[in-house]
Amino acid sequence: MPSRSSSDELARFFAGLTEHIFLQEFGLGDPVVVDYLSDLLSRFCSMNAIRKMNYPAGMDELQAILTVASELPDGMSRGAVYRHAGDLALYWTGLFPEGVRRLGTPGRRDALLDYTVEGKRSYLLASRLEDEAEPAQARVLRRLADDFELFALGLNKVRREWERLPGDMA
Repeated sequence: MPSRSSSDELARFFAGLTEHIFLQEFGLGDPVVVDYLSDLLSRFCSMNAIRKMNYPAGMDELQAILTVASELPDGMSRGAVYRHAGDLALYWTGLFPEGVRRLGTPGRRDALLDYTVEGKRSYLLASRLEDEAEPAQARVLRRLADDFELFALGLNKVRREWERLPGDMA
């Protein structure tokens, strides 16, 4: 596990790069959304974060997460599970679209899922479930649902930009 200072450096790297790409490429200067996206990148650097939910094996597969969310009783962390599903879908769709194609191969649980559709739907459901308790968070999640494709494209540009950096900087 990275040390606290290297985690902080990574978070600052993602924050600066994400802010730069979204402002320069898309004119998006919304700090709350950009902060959410850079935090997503920092959190998902470790597969442990992707599999963070204390649920059955396979929680790094979108279908498994959606199944858990749909089976939880109302009000029992469903918003957090749907948010995690949206985050996972956005992460893969934006950063590793070639990986989404592999996730959709026959025999895998995610074979029939459209990550963009499920990501938008998951963020929308999470925003509705979080609306009363966390209205500011719900607004960000709604924005992610509404403009999922834009944010996926932006994250892809972030990836391409960090890949251009010299090896000792990335």
